[in-house]
Amino acid sequence: MDDDDGIRESLGLLLQAHRFEPLLYRSGEEILAEPEAYDFDCVILDLDLPGINGLDVLASIRSEIPKIPVIFMTALQTGQLKQAAQNVDAAAILDKPVRDGKLIEIINTAIGVEGHA
Repeated sequence: MDDDDGIRESLGLLLQAHRFEPLLYRSGEEILAEPEAYDFDCVILDLDLPGINGLDVLASIRSEIPKIPVIFMTALQTGQLKQAAQNVDAAAILDKPVRDGKLIEIINTAIGVEGHA
C-alpha cells in the first residue's frame, strides 16, 4: 500500500511479474473499509500514509490476522514512525527507493517460499 500512484502501480507490476497477485490500496482508510480483502499472505505498507499511518493499518490487520508478515517502506530516514516499526515484528523496514530484487527476496523469505520466480 502506498499513497503515491507511481510507486503503487510500479510495485503492482513488479509483483505480478514475479507471479504474485497483489491487491493495491492508496490509503489506510481504503484497505480498512474492505476487511474481507484480508485474504493475503504478506503486507507491504508505506509507514507515512496520509490519514491512518502504516502502523495503525497494521494494528487493524493484525487484529484479524495476528501473524501476517509485514514489510514497511519509508522515505523517512529517521523518526518516531521508523523506530516504532522496528518494534512491531516487521519482516523488514526498507528505505525508498526499494531495489526490486531485494524486495522480492524479502517477500519470499517472509512468506516462506524459496525461489518464487
